[in-house]
Amino acid sequence: MTVQRLRRLTASVLAAATLLATSLWIDPEVTGAQGQGRCPEVEQYPNNLIFNCSFERGWIPIPLGEIGEGWEYSIPLGQPALDHSTFDRLHGNTAQRIWTDGVPFGGSIYQRVEGVTPGAAYVARVDWAAISPSMEANIGRKVGIDPYGGTDPTSGNVVWSASLWTWGHDFSALRVSAFAQAPAITVFVQVDVPSSAGKDEAFIDLVRLEVDPTQPTATPTQAPPSPTPTSPPPTATATPLPPTETPMPTETALATATAQPTDTPVPTSTPATEPTATEGAEEVVAPNVAPAPTDMVADRPARTAVRDASDWVPTVLLIVAIVSFAAAGVLGGVALLLRRSQGRT
Repeated sequence: MTVQRLRRLTASVLAAATLLATSLWIDPEVTGAQGQGRCPEVEQYPNNLIFNCSFERGWIPIPLGEIGEGWEYSIPLGQPALDHSTFDRLHGNTAQRIWTDGVPFGGSIYQRVEGVTPGAAYVARVDWAAISPSMEANIGRKVGIDPYGGTDPTSGNVVWSASLWTWGHDFSALRVSAFAQAPAITVFVQVDVPSSAGKDEAFIDLVRLEVDPTQPTATPTQAPPSPTPTSPPPTATATPLPPTETPMPTETALATATAQPTDTPVPTSTPATEPTATEGAEEVVAPNVAPAPTDMVADRPARTAVRDASDWVPTVLLIVAIVSFAAAGVLGGVALLLRRSQGRT
């Protein structure tokens, strides 16, 4: 008995420990945007909502090379290569590289962040968007936010920062703020090379998305604003309908009204009441219009027939009562005669 109890106690302790560990362990990849620590490898930005913000979580193979885990890409122009770089970086050991050798291109990496608050302002920044040394300012970088959570960098909903074309390490211009219009928003980092100067490389590292404390909360817009029409459409003028005559009462209504066995005299005039609508007829309400006069002679035979058919009920009841009283009297007389005859004998 002691061994069984010990085994049960041990199993209970293990189950409780497993449950506690499961509740305390949170995968940053699936954590909502309202939770903190989606990029814990960068401790100085604990409120950063970008997962794998410094590209230290591993790499996913794609047809163009590889991309940081948690990120997607869109290449509308050209076919640049995407891979990781250990040479030009800001934090950790690697950064995302986008590059070509002598071929113009345009492309973006992006991440859709779910669980944001609609109406709240969010600011996106790129702390590192360096380029390889070039004699020409031919590599542009910018950051954008789609407040509706779309994933198309060419959409008119995307709010973009200013483009940075110069070489150097001052990336303060790569900052943009927007009000979330849906429970998810998307952050884009775009690189444009309209003309090649040889080996054109861009290195992206430490992307951030945080609540913008400088902006108040606004009311979210449910859909993108539609263009305002140049001229309002013509308003249709309502044409008044001609007065509709009140429908005549049907025979069904008259028979229903006279079905009660009463001797109430027939009124000489009918009050102005709404007629009972028959099935399938459209009800028309015409206030302040008296109903058409009713031919009272036509409905008298129906009234008389109903009254004659119901007058025999009280007559029969009266006859039954008289017969009952007579029978009671006869029976009483017979009983009295029997008593007297017994008394004499």
